[in-house]
Amino acid sequence: MRPKVLSAPGPVSYPLIVSGKVELVFGKEGTEADAVADSLVSLMRRGLRAHYGALRGLLAVHPELRSPTAVWRRGSAADVLVRVAYKRLGTRDFELVYYEDLSEAQRLLAEGKVRSVVGSTAALNGLRLEDLLETLGVKVPSSCGLHIVKREAEDVIVSAYLEGIDKIEQDPVGTSETIAKALPIGRPPSFIERVLRSADLFLKKIDDYSDLEAEVRSVLV
Repeated sequence: MRPKVLSAPGPVSYPLIVSGKVELVFGKEGTEADAVADSLVSLMRRGLRAHYGALRGLLAVHPELRSPTAVWRRGSAADVLVRVAYKRLGTRDFELVYYEDLSEAQRLLAEGKVRSVVGSTAALNGLRLEDLLETLGVKVPSSCGLHIVKREAEDVIVSAYLEGIDKIEQDPVGTSETIAKALPIGRPPSFIERVLRSADLFLKKIDDYSDLEAEVRSVLV
C-alpha cells in the first residue's frame, strides 16, 4: 500500500505528483495521512512541525518592499511573511492590498495605487521574499515543509519526493503537463514550468526554525 500524503495543491505537491509513488490527497484536514505537505507558515498555523524543508524562492517582491503593497490573499504565507518583513523594518503604518489574480496587482502597480507587489517568482522579477527576510535577520530555511506523521512511512515518502525532483529537473516541460492534469485547481502547464524553473527544488531535514516561528506568531491575527 502506498503511503498517504495530505498536501496543499501548490508547488509543495509537485514532486509528489510526478513521482507517482504516494497516494496524494489535496486539502488541509479531514483525513488520516502518513505525512502532511504545506507551506511552512501553514504548518505553523496548524501546530505541525516541519521535519523537512521543501523548495525555496516561490515568492518575490517587485520592485522593492514599499507601502501600499499588493499581496495574494489575506492569511496566505505571502501575507504573513510580508507582515514579518514590515515588522522587522520597524514600519508600523503600512497598507496591504489583497488580490486574487496577479494581473490585477500589476494593474494597481501601473496605476500607482500600490507601490510594490508580492507574488510568484514565476511571474515577477524581484528579490526573493526569503532573501529579503534574511537581510532583516530572519532565517527562512524553505518555503514549504513536510510533516511526518508515521515514521514507518518516512523513507518511502522522502524517496518519492526526491525522485519527483529528479524527474522535474530532467524534463520540466513534460512534468509540468503531468502536474497540470493532476491538480484540483486550474494551472496552465506553462505557468507550472516557470514555477519549477524559478524555484530551488530540494527536500532536506530542518532542525531549529524557532526564530522564524516566533516572528510568524507575532503577526498572526
